[in-house]
Amino acid sequence: MEPMMESVSAALEIISNVAATADNVCVNKNQCKRLAERFRDISKALEVTKTEHIGNTLLETSAIDQILTVLTKGKDLVESYANDSSALQNVLSRAENYEAFKELHGEIDALGTYIDLSQTELTNFLSSDAEADRREIVDKAHKLILEDIPKDSGSMVCGDAEGDVENMEKAVAEKCYNAESNAEDLSYLNIPFSAIHLDGAIKELKPLSERKTQADAHLDGLALVHKGRWNRCNCAIKVFKSADMHWNTEELHKEIASLVKLRHPHVTQLIGCAQHDNKTYVLYEMMDSDLRSLIDTRMKKMVLPNFLKEKRPFSRVKEVSIISQIARGMFYLHEKGLVHGELKCTNLLVKEHGDHIDVKVADFHCSRQLGQTPTTKYKPAHRPRWMPPEAFQHFNVDQPSDDLLMKGDVYSYAMTCYEVVTGKYPFDGVRGKALDEKIKAGERPELPEDLSKDLKSLITKCWNQEPEQRPSFQDICYILMFDSVNLVSQVEKLFSSCLGLCNQEPVRDVFEGKEWKDLFPDLNELKTTAIQGIDDETKNLPHYLKINPLDLKPARLLGEGASAVVYEADWIGCRFAVKWLKVNHVVKLRKEVSIMIKLLHPHVIRLVGFSVLSNRCAIVMELLDKSLRDLMDSRIKASKEKHPVPFTEPEALGVITKLALGMNFLHSRDVIHGDLKSANVLVRSADSRTANLDVKIMDFGLSQFLGERSPFKQSSTVGWWRAPEIIASMESKELVDIDPKAADVYSFAMVCYEVITGKKPFQEVSYDTAKTLAMAGGGPNLDKLNVRQELKRLLKDCWSDPERRPKFDQILMRLTPMLA
Repeated sequence: MEPMMESVSAALEIISNVAATADNVCVNKNQCKRLAERFRDISKALEVTKTEHIGNTLLETSAIDQILTVLTKGKDLVESYANDSSALQNVLSRAENYEAFKELHGEIDALGTYIDLSQTELTNFLSSDAEADRREIVDKAHKLILEDIPKDSGSMVCGDAEGDVENMEKAVAEKCYNAESNAEDLSYLNIPFSAIHLDGAIKELKPLSERKTQADAHLDGLALVHKGRWNRCNCAIKVFKSADMHWNTEELHKEIASLVKLRHPHVTQLIGCAQHDNKTYVLYEMMDSDLRSLIDTRMKKMVLPNFLKEKRPFSRVKEVSIISQIARGMFYLHEKGLVHGELKCTNLLVKEHGDHIDVKVADFHCSRQLGQTPTTKYKPAHRPRWMPPEAFQHFNVDQPSDDLLMKGDVYSYAMTCYEVVTGKYPFDGVRGKALDEKIKAGERPELPEDLSKDLKSLITKCWNQEPEQRPSFQDICYILMFDSVNLVSQVEKLFSSCLGLCNQEPVRDVFEGKEWKDLFPDLNELKTTAIQGIDDETKNLPHYLKINPLDLKPARLLGEGASAVVYEADWIGCRFAVKWLKVNHVVKLRKEVSIMIKLLHPHVIRLVGFSVLSNRCAIVMELLDKSLRDLMDSRIKASKEKHPVPFTEPEALGVITKLALGMNFLHSRDVIHGDLKSANVLVRSADSRTANLDVKIMDFGLSQFLGERSPFKQSSTVGWWRAPEIIASMESKELVDIDPKAADVYSFAMVCYEVITGKKPFQEVSYDTAKTLAMAGGGPNLDKLNVRQELKRLLKDCWSDPERRPKFDQILMRLTPMLA
């Protein structure tokens, strides 16, 4: 626990530093201060974590590493505007940097899965803050330029090079106001050669005779890259030589045309270009190196940790951060109608900011604008290691479709991910015809054993032999944002010394190759648009949550009820639970989705999206192993004890605490569950230890926001988890004035009874006796239970009269000393 608390302290220190820095930035003050405010929300949640260790999932997973990654990234962004010289250089690259701040706020929102953060509508401040900063930047940049580089009759001196104030001011203004325009005035890109200061080459070009192998030729690129400066701003300067070598003016124009209007934090930024002595100089923002060089350096210097069998350049948390940044940059390019054509680690640039690694897509000489029909035959620029199998079929013959080219980028992305997670080249040691044959035969490199199954699944999906089976970058970005912690290897999580869960046999897909129309006999044809009733009910739900049912591949049946059927399904290479409702229950879908979209907590099931067929609609959720009820039944069945119980007392207290944390979160958001029972709690084993058991509350079909009309009148199911006042309301067929939060507390106590005993409430007595006991209140008899008296007293208080039942924050306070 101590190392984790050190991480929490480190996070709090970063937040404090960001707050101090944000008050003293030169430009982008509004966005920096807003980011500091959001960080303070994180600080409040972490302070609670630091003082209260109540079954906190943050402390049981690598979520704290994810939080540190976001905080470090934000700190580096704010600090880049903290002094005049770095501020000018950052503005020159991206002006107000709207996209970078937007990305960070999205990542902060995603942290709400692990810690309690205030709900914030990004659209309320993102654009307004950026616009306010944009208005200030041009004037501020003008002053910075004049202060830093003194004018002298229209020219300036910068070391041994002349200044270029006019073009720098044009460049800043263009980046503020014309980033999305079709303005044809690109005169600011024409930088006089005399204004450039050129230093040594970043990577010297080796003669072919000095290369280790022909396969190493891809390391050399198409031009020499130098360090340099323009108006005292550091730049990377790519030098294209005359056309008598393999680089030429055509390649230059292609790269400039691709880059000139791209504005994204994960795409390298063009600054300008100059011509001199039959050479062309293209200026880019300065980065440290390419990703391949960083990997090679780290692999050489690495000291192997005890828990690793093989070397790897990054921790699993950093791997997910790196491949997420690459995916975002590629998604942006595809949205802009551009395919990269040669994605690999050598064509990705990196900059290390302390512990954070900034990654940008670069080298666009092989890119192609979508929608254009080339007149030449198809010749992929990729070396076979990164080249998709369909490229071999099209080579030197016909031009692939736009969609096929985009799917080719996804394949190359998977091979790039392989480089990141292993440090090796794809098919390392295999060359020539043998390499070509392996790729065409569908063979792929072997992923590390300790890589999480979710990340393995995603990479495997991306390098699928069939292009149409590969996800889009939009889908990839979604899953990387949705499940960043579960994509981290479980090997690096902390373990506790508690009894293990029963091992689960792998489940075979029973619906392989089938579609939803094969599973629903009343579905005449598979349509992705719904009848009017579904359209009306779902039109106000966020469009980005809508998932095409054709992309959901059914795997197996999980459960079936009166109004819904739940399947396990594959989407973008990962598994999810899909709860299908008939059209007459579409109001329930809208209501349940509207509630779930606001619930981000480690112990509440997470919404992924919704899907619509012609006469059905579905809620897509994260997938866990089984219900709490099923887990308890399986453990009791496997036990050899005479009077078996599903958990030891410490284990039971852990499960109960996680339930209380989830319910406390729901009530803090004024959400009433209304149907809490063990069958509506899902579990997943993070490893073989019960202490790392994920416990998540689900099924919000009967839930409501506080103040809404009670749903209990419409329910016809009597369950002994329900509070006696609810049962009375159901029997009278009238709405009764009840306290719904107190009713949830009663149900919680009944679930606790199940966790302690493994038995359902009142299962050992007749129906009439159970009804009498339930209506009388007081719950099952606890006298013979072998648990501590404090826990018995807590349960008795929870199923006492409604006004005497404790609230969940009080329940957590009483559980704390029991966990010690």
